[in-house]
Amino acid sequence: MKMVNLQSVKNCCERFWFTPNVVKLRIALMDYFRQEGIKCKLEDGHVNFDYSDYEFDAEFKVFEDYAECIIESDYEDDDYENLEVKDKALLADQVNIREDNHCVVKAYNDVVEVKTFFYFTNTKMMLRIFCDRLYELVGSLRQIDEVLADKKNEYRAYKSRRVGFYIETEDHEESEEEDDFEVAAKARK
Repeated sequence: MKMVNLQSVKNCCERFWFTPNVVKLRIALMDYFRQEGIKCKLEDGHVNFDYSDYEFDAEFKVFEDYAECIIESDYEDDDYENLEVKDKALLADQVNIREDNHCVVKAYNDVVEVKTFFYFTNTKMMLRIFCDRLYELVGSLRQIDEVLADKKNEYRAYKSRRVGFYIETEDHEESEEEDDFEVAAKARK
């Protein structure tokens, strides 16, 4: 067999196997973002981009036969920082339970980390799964917004709750219907 034929057989076999190249993966992802009109930049080997008012970070890890993409977002908010520790843990648990997806929400003292990852064997597969997982991440972040709004409303209701006795300011006329009702205190005029 000639050397040329051996090389052509080798090239044909290489087409069946995925040879990941991190630089090509980053370029493919950034080209996709540019086509969609999403601003992105490359910093420290990570692709940083803004989507739906949230900031995301994509990282690629390459193994022998496949590659891994890790997408994460750090959610920072003043309302979150003011929550108690038990409410922060409850927030992460609620989002993890409510959303049926591949995202993991971790609550820390000052930030909520939302993270997902997936494995792929070619660029088309990477872009398809990336879009699905990105929508799941955005859904989880929106759930965090909703839970924080609920907690904020609960806190406002708790703070506005009056403690003490009910005191009437008008003259109270006793009637037959109100015989069962005893007034604890009456206001003086």
